[in-house]
Formats: sequence, structure tokens, C-alpha cells
Amino acid sequence: MNSTTPWLTCLTRTPSPTINLICFPFGGAGASAYRPLAAQLPPGVALWSVQLPGRENRFAEPFAQNADAVVQAISADIDRLGSQPLVLFGHSMGSDLAVLCAMWRQQQEKPPLRGLVVSGNKPPHLPLERRWAGVPEADLIRHVLDLGGMPPEALADREFASIYLDKLRADYRLYEGIGTRAAQSLDTPLWVIHADADPLLAGVDVNEWRHYSSRPPRLCPVRGGHFYFLPDTSALAAVLTDAVA
Repeated sequence: MNSTTPWLTCLTRTPSPTINLICFPFGGAGASAYRPLAAQLPPGVALWSVQLPGRENRFAEPFAQNADAVVQAISADIDRLGSQPLVLFGHSMGSDLAVLCAMWRQQQEKPPLRGLVVSGNKPPHLPLERRWAGVPEADLIRHVLDLGGMPPEALADREFASIYLDKLRADYRLYEGIGTRAAQSLDTPLWVIHADADPLLAGVDVNEWRHYSSRPPRLCPVRGGHFYFLPDTSALAAVLTDAVA
């Protein structure tokens, strides 16, 4: 099956996929953010990107407000893809959604995942250092620029900045609404990507991710900042290729 479901957008043309890779977006992003990965993955991998309400083809829909409801809806769409093995990947905010989805599927006694890949985030059992959903616009823009998630000239466009920051605030409300969750050991291999100059990981012990897998996590250090995979996705693609192998 290669098509679009309400929550999943297929970014590859794979007539007979052997594995499904589900990618959860980072804050403010739509499904198309992961399109550059499509050309770097092995044959047989169907690349699906989560499309949250309020962006791209779902622009007219109200933003999601409950992370548990979101991952349950995504999981239902995943079930419609078929019986191929499944790998989940999430970057930044998307890593929490990927973990919640993996937890939900394990609770529902779905088949074990082939793998879970998290990137650019602390594990969900560690508390947030700061909340961003309600900060003044100038502080939010400075935060985005510090992370390197958007070029300054784009945010200088007032119309674009207004639309983008609305999405980002909505995503932060969704992410911050998850709160601090108890760790749950998952019956799946776990890859943890952490960039050496990511300001969001300063002071974070990435070994804390060990609580989320029944086997030792595979720590994957990479060079760069929070958005280490923009514009060069090769380091991220290498880890994902390992996970789907």
C-alpha cells in the first residue's frame, strides 16, 4: 500500500515494500520535512511521514491538543498499512510522539517493532527545563534561530512568521502537555542519535534512554547542532538504514 491516510503521507514509491518506516515530525514541521530522506533509504523501504492537523494538506484543520489521542489515531492508520515490519523514528518533539506510539502499540499487544530511533531530545521521564508555548514572540523567534530551524530571512517575513509560529506554539502545547512520563521498557532495539553541538541536549545524559528498551540502546553521536540533518541528511539516513536492515 503506497498512498496517503489521514495521518500518514507516503514519501516513496515502493510497489512491494518489505518494511514501513514511520517518521514523526519536529516542532512546526509538516510531513514533507522528511522528503529528502526518500532517495537515501534502501530499496523496499516505504517511508511514511506523520501529518499533524493544521499544516500542508491538513492546513484547514484545528491543531491537535492531546498527544495520547494523536498517537492512537496514528497507530490505527499504521495498522492499515499491512503486516510488514515497522520502524518508528522521531526527531525532537517527534521523538516523544514516536515513543508514546511505541508504548501504546506494546500495550495493545501489537507485533514488536523492528526498531525505534529517537533523535535530538531527552527521554520523556526527564522534566522539561523550560516551556515555550506561551513565551513572547521575540523570545520564541530567538529560540528558533538559536536552534537553526529556520533562516532569519524567512522569519523576517511577517506573514510567514505568523503562520509558522502559530504551528510551533501549537506543537509546543502538544509536546508540553505530555508532561513527565514514567519510562517503559520496550521490546524493540533502540537507536539514540545525539548531535555534539545540540543546545537542547546540553547537560542531558543520553544514557537515560536505556530505560526504554529491553536491550542496550545503540548511541549514535553525530556532528552538528539540533538540526544536524539539514540540509545534509546522510548521517540520519545511515542510522535509519541500520534500523531497517
